[in-house]
Amino acid sequence: MEEDISTLPSSGFGISWWYCIGTAAALLVGYNVWYYTQFIRSGIPGPLPIPFYANIKRSKEAFYICEQKWVAKYGKVMGFFSVGGPTLLIADVKMIKQLLVKNFSSFLNRGASQFVQSDRLRKMLIGLRGDQWRSTRHTILPMFTASKIKLMAHTLNECTEAVILQKLRESTKDGQTVEIKELYGAFSICCIGVAGFGLQLHSHSEDDESLTLAAFEKNAKDFFSRLKSTKWLLIEILQKYIPYAIIRYFDIGLVSQESENFFFDMSADLFKKRKEGRMQGDSVDFMQPMVNAHKDEDEEGWCQSSPMEMGMKKVKLSIDEVVAQCVMFLIAGYETTAACLIFASYLLACHPDVQEKLASEVRATIGGSGSHKVTFELISKMPYLDKVVIEALRLYPPIARVTRECTKDTSLQGMRIRKGTRFIVPIWTIHRDPELWPDPLTFNPDRFSAQNNCLNMDAFLSFGDGPRSCLGNRFALAEIKIALARILAEFKMQMAEDTPQTLELGKGVFLSPRHSVPLKFVPLA
Repeated sequence: MEEDISTLPSSGFGISWWYCIGTAAALLVGYNVWYYTQFIRSGIPGPLPIPFYANIKRSKEAFYICEQKWVAKYGKVMGFFSVGGPTLLIADVKMIKQLLVKNFSSFLNRGASQFVQSDRLRKMLIGLRGDQWRSTRHTILPMFTASKIKLMAHTLNECTEAVILQKLRESTKDGQTVEIKELYGAFSICCIGVAGFGLQLHSHSEDDESLTLAAFEKNAKDFFSRLKSTKWLLIEILQKYIPYAIIRYFDIGLVSQESENFFFDMSADLFKKRKEGRMQGDSVDFMQPMVNAHKDEDEEGWCQSSPMEMGMKKVKLSIDEVVAQCVMFLIAGYETTAACLIFASYLLACHPDVQEKLASEVRATIGGSGSHKVTFELISKMPYLDKVVIEALRLYPPIARVTRECTKDTSLQGMRIRKGTRFIVPIWTIHRDPELWPDPLTFNPDRFSAQNNCLNMDAFLSFGDGPRSCLGNRFALAEIKIALARILAEFKMQMAEDTPQTLELGKGVFLSPRHSVPLKFVPLA
């Protein structure tokens, strides 16, 4: 007797399920084809992405070297797919001027990054967006004026004497080489500790044992360690898909949880002590004006804003926001300033003719002793010092790129730009473009001479450009120039036997030498 096949048990995975899976797969493939061909449809050149993997290539090269090669291959306006999605890379100086300055209102925000995923980090100026960024910037802007920085010259001279010159004098007695990465890192932390928080880190006079130069250095290094390695890209990918609670629990973010806690807790404690009058602040340092403003408005801090942009509106900051800006001052100034001093010193040691020309200018201006203080008036009388520092920053910008995000549909030199489009300005690539800088790999401070009419300073982007450029650039330049002038008034820098002939750079977000950089410092007769 034949069995009715209609009564047989089903396999549990009928044709309808296969149809659904096939349809879903087709839709997924179709979406990926549509998503990853948007630059092709727009006629924008760039490397072909791999679905789900985008253009995040496994390469032994740093991201800024990849960008440099892409620009050489595809042109100065190209598209690729990064962790943040479709991204336009712009290396055309005129378009960059439109992006960062002239059409700034359409590109106000930095590209969203998981770096600012922490609630506390997100309150820092570098992570703020829209009107919140505008109001906070106007609140802290008066603290970075030229007149304010001038008052800090005495502090910067003290740090140079205590951290750099004393170390060099001791080392040269025995003919030792000096590892300048450690030296300049300590100097940078010392300057920020005094100018930012009124802490005499170099004198060991603080009552709290945690407020020492060594403690600040350790936590600053830990804070930046992941951002300076190749791990930063992998971490950003993971953070895009993993809930922040898990990231925080396992401490797998871009910033060390321990070092983040150290700086935020320390800043909050200092702020509280000053507000309660248990700690006397210096009106010159960064924190005291924030404390004063906070007292003026009970539980909120404020300052007058620009009449053009904010209509003289009182802008209030919470205690958490004030503390976040203090931490930003510290972490933004530490790595970048130290790196510039390292690169400048290394370049001067490699080019004794440039060093001698600069040393002659320094000694003619401030005298032949490192004990002479360097004021802002004296800095203004040393134009070659300015050229040397700017040329070092051109060859080795502290950050290899800046990012922006389109905030509304607009156009950029005839190109339609949709809201949410991410932009990268590849500073490393632009600073080494032979069309912009003749013989770009040569260290030549004279390229910045006034007689060089062909130079386009819009192509110099070490501090960014436009309203979102680095607020602390005056302070950083003052640190660097005072330190170099004081050193060259007393010592000659030379390559040592173990000094690398070429510097191997790290592959992270911040540019710095990957290995130690020893130099010889010879006392002048």
